[in-house]
Amino acid sequence: MSIFLGKEYKGMKDKILKVFDLIQDKNQKYELKTLQKNAEILQEEIHQFSLKILFVGEFNAGKSALLNAFMKKEILEENQIPETAIAGELVFDTEEYIEAVADGISKRYELTEATNIETAAYDYLIWHLNCLELKELKPCTLVDMPGFNSGVRAHNKAILQYSGKGNAYVLVIDCEKGTIKQNITEFINEINKTVQEHPILINEIKNYKDNIAIAITKTELKIEEEITEIEKNIKFHAEAMFGNHVPVITTSKFDEQVQEKVRQLVNNFDVEKIFIQTFSPRIFELGMRCIDSLEI
Repeated sequence: MSIFLGKEYKGMKDKILKVFDLIQDKNQKYELKTLQKNAEILQEEIHQFSLKILFVGEFNAGKSALLNAFMKKEILEENQIPETAIAGELVFDTEEYIEAVADGISKRYELTEATNIETAAYDYLIWHLNCLELKELKPCTLVDMPGFNSGVRAHNKAILQYSGKGNAYVLVIDCEKGTIKQNITEFINEINKTVQEHPILINEIKNYKDNIAIAITKTELKIEEEITEIEKNIKFHAEAMFGNHVPVITTSKFDEQVQEKVRQLVNNFDVEKIFIQTFSPRIFELGMRCIDSLEI
């Protein structure tokens, strides 16, 4: 089932909004202004929700190259150094430009100015691209994340803080590595730790292990038999690590089927389940705060 056309997702969203409306009615009736403001913010997030899929992995794992191949555009800079790399959201737009965001304030740049952007001054970039592949994924947002083994402490912290905004993840693994390295496990643990330490992050990660897929890249460097063995090895370790089936693709930027493979990988994510994970706990908390206020 396409994650964007499922009636189940629309039905669940409508149910959540109905519960939310009941809470808002009480907030307005009893003039619970603080809760009402929080509810308005949450309501906007619900209406604007899109599946945000972060492509994560080590530096030079092939994340940017994979996304460039998927979009059929040489947009994202490959092989960036840690000090200049920055998270980049990829969204469809008929007008192409870059939106650089810092503390909720954005500045516009033309695509031709990409290499001149002082990335250290911004939290992340939004690439507005007239790309058919992105249009077909809408309302899904793909995010090109910097490599997480940079060794730059401040840089790693920024990556982890942005990662908390994601609600699904594609682990990109260089086929030369041949397996899931220990630092990927550490990265996942650090994300969960960061979310706990920073409760203001918009989207908390819930049941993280259910929202993961794997892309094995740079397969042009191996023969078919080696690729099959690497894929088998990674699937085995992924299922042992996460405790459930993890979708895996093997591809490269030269793969003629890369668009279809990435599309299928994205479609494996259960948008209804992720939507519930993202908002149900927050609506429940809001409802409990409303009840507590009325009892006082």
